[in-house]
Amino acid sequence: MSQGSPGGALVCGFSDIASGLGGLAWDLAGGGGLLVSENEVSSAEPEISIDGETSQVRLASGRTIVEAQLVPHTPPAALETAGGSTLWAATCAATVEAEGRTLSCPGHLSQWDEDPLDGPGTFRHLAIEGADGALILLVSLGPPTAAGHGEETTAAWTLDAEGAATAFGEALLSTQYDAGGNPTRLGLELWPEGEEQTVRAAAARPSATRLGGTEHAGLSAALFRSHTDGADGQASYLLWRA
Repeated sequence: MSQGSPGGALVCGFSDIASGLGGLAWDLAGGGGLLVSENEVSSAEPEISIDGETSQVRLASGRTIVEAQLVPHTPPAALETAGGSTLWAATCAATVEAEGRTLSCPGHLSQWDEDPLDGPGTFRHLAIEGADGALILLVSLGPPTAAGHGEETTAAWTLDAEGAATAFGEALLSTQYDAGGNPTRLGLELWPEGEEQTVRAAAARPSATRLGGTEHAGLSAALFRSHTDGADGQASYLLWRA
């Protein structure tokens, strides 16, 4: 990343709703990856390399290998999160090679200048495809004693198709879990900055239902089918607990 000096912690993903293909890779908590094809999600071994601001991602699940190139539409935006670290985030144009075919689809990239897992007891990273190529991004951090969303510090932004970031004034996240504590459904209420918080009609309310995921080393990672402002898309949800 040309804007700063990220420490290497990274989350990136892509999805093509029309073909049902998507992927997610991360190097938090030991790293990992997910692949989705025809609404079936499988764990994948990731390889991630960065050349300038272009990311190359290889995901291998069994005999299935998918390679994606993520190119930010604009230089990544610097977003301030709880704890004072900087998150560099971008919407991307993704070129995906899979099973002898080439697809062009939306992608996203998040990278930190410090390890976001160093200090908090809870970490959440949520990326939701919005309408017209936009992306909703949420990051939440909680102290080691946090019992739920109410004790976490949450920040959320929308990145438009060109990568320009706009912060929300308030973001409320609700999550349903399975018996193992892994997210299965989510809902968001997002208010623009400057809006009266009592005017609930001003809020955007994305929702999503889990397609599948994996759990390892305290990190739950899942892909979701999302619905935002009348547009269907894909969402990813990373939840880490110390």
